Amino acid sequence: MKTYKESEQARLAEQQARLAEQQARLAAESAFTESEQARLAEQQARLAAEQARLAAESALSAIATQLLNSGMNLEQIAQMMNLSIDETQRLLG
Repeated sequence: MKTYKESEQARLAEQQARLAEQQARLAAESAFTESEQARLAEQQARLAAEQARLAAESALSAIATQLLNSGMNLEQIAQMMNLSIDETQRLLG
């Protein structure tokens, strides 16, 4: 038969094991959350870069259109913008 002291020690050891398990679970959840936050930040950065690229392309397209409307031909615009004829045509739609 266990003494009171032995029973109390066993109960405390059990509590300690449960607490250690909880801490491990919380640490795993925290690591997952940090990983998810990093993944979302990376995705947000990629989207921001794509948005910046599209804005720059839109600005170039507007400039090329203005130059075309001012009387310049495709070759002149391409040379002025340091683009190929194909790139310039793509900008002009």
